[in-house]
Amino acid sequence: MWPVRSSNCRCAKWYGRITRCCTVSRALLPTPADWPTNARLCGQWLVPSPAWTPPPALANFLAAGEAPIYIGFGSMTGFDNARLLDVLIEAVAGRRALFYPGWSGIGPKDLPENVSVVDDTPHDWLFPRTSAVIHHGGSGTSHSAARAGVPSIVIPFAGDQFFWAERLRFVGVSPAAVDGRRPKAKAFAAALDFAAEASVRNSARILGETMRAESGVVDAVSALERIMLNHRVPTGNAFKDLVNK
Repeated sequence: MWPVRSSNCRCAKWYGRITRCCTVSRALLPTPADWPTNARLCGQWLVPSPAWTPPPALANFLAAGEAPIYIGFGSMTGFDNARLLDVLIEAVAGRRALFYPGWSGIGPKDLPENVSVVDDTPHDWLFPRTSAVIHHGGSGTSHSAARAGVPSIVIPFAGDQFFWAERLRFVGVSPAAVDGRRPKAKAFAAALDFAAEASVRNSARILGETMRAESGVVDAVSALERIMLNHRVPTGNAFKDLVNK
């Protein structure tokens, strides 16, 4: 911890005027009324994806029927893997699904024919080709699913995942978060029914269109450029003079 000194207060005061660019979509989280004016929500920051060709197994599965449900938990670990997967398969009830094991340690085991296992796949390519995304609620995945224009079903485990689960529920594209620690097929089946409702799918489509119109990186760069053009940032002795006044 810094000791409380007048020079540190001056530093904090100066740094408090710097624009803070947050990689968050205003469609998911409108700027809170009590945020400082120098905090800016720019939208999701995305790196342009190179042309990507799906492996034949994935391409064939997608072409063989209606859009599947996506199931994936990214880097989440430490939960009852086998139980959660069994419950999800029961809840899917024969509907087509894609399963991404990620870091979960869940093995593909003897999956039914309606479930296909996928490796790392660009979300911006895959999610628009699904009917719903079941995920852990991380900020990146939550934004990507919403941007794709499809409903979410969130199983949060830690940190901000509960927050994003609530934001997706609030904007009408996801049911309430499902408990992954004590999974029940009935709860997941009800969540899937919610995601299949026409009104929910329409809300997801509209949200996706709004988010795809955002340019998070461009917005952030523009904000930084305005700082450089409109403010002379003190450096070296000039900065020392500022904090020692």
